[in-house]
Amino acid sequence: MSQAASSGRRERKKARTRDALRASARRLFAEQGFAATTVEQIADAADVSERTFFRYFESKEDLLLPDVVAVFESVERAIRERPIDEPPLASILEAFRAVMAGPSLSGGMSLLGPGFDPSDPVVAGRMVKAFLDWEDRLADVLRERFIRAGAAGAEAELALHASVVARAAVSAARATLRVLRGRQVDDEVRPGSALRALDDAFAVLAAGCPSPAPMSGADGG
Repeated sequence: MSQAASSGRRERKKARTRDALRASARRLFAEQGFAATTVEQIADAADVSERTFFRYFESKEDLLLPDVVAVFESVERAIRERPIDEPPLASILEAFRAVMAGPSLSGGMSLLGPGFDPSDPVVAGRMVKAFLDWEDRLADVLRERFIRAGAAGAEAELALHASVVARAAVSAARATLRVLRGRQVDDEVRPGSALRALDDAFAVLAAGCPSPAPMSGADGG
C-alpha cells in the first residue's frame, strides 16, 4: 500500500471515529441530558476508549453544539456567495434560508433537542460564547464585503456598520431559536416553521423594529 493510500485510510478512520463520538454524544444528550452524560458513556457508546475520546475532543462540552457551529460556518460560506451589491440583511437571511432548507438540518438541531437545557450554566455559557464568537466572525465577513463593494467610509466606520448589522442579525436568529423552543412539540426542527419564524424576525429588523400593527378595530385612543 502506498504512503498516500495509507494516509487517506487513516484520515477516513479518524473521521469515522469523530463522527461516531458526535453521534453518540448527541443521542445521549437527548436521552438523559447534558449534565447526566459522562465522557465514559460517550466513549462506550462509540465503542472507543476514554483515551481515544480525548485524542479528538478536550471535553464533552466540545460536543455540545457541533451542529450549531457547522450551521454558522455554512451560513458564512453562503453569504460569501451572495451578490456583492445585495443588502447585507437580505444576504444573511437568504444564506440562513439556504442552509436551513438543506440536508444538514434534516435531523434537527441540538439547540432544539430534548437534551438541551438552556438553564444549565455550562450549556448557557457555551451557547452565549458560540453566538458571541459568531457575531465577530460575521462582522468580519460583512466588513470584507463592504470593502470589496467599494463602500464609502473610513475603515472604522465600515467596521462599525458591519458590527451593528452582524449583531442585529444574530440577535434575530437567537430570538427565532428561543421562540421555536417555546413552540416545540417533538424532537425535530420543522424546516417550514423555522423558516417562517426566521423570515418574521428579519422582517422586524428590515422594517426598523416598529411597534406591532394594532388589532383590527382596536381603539387608537
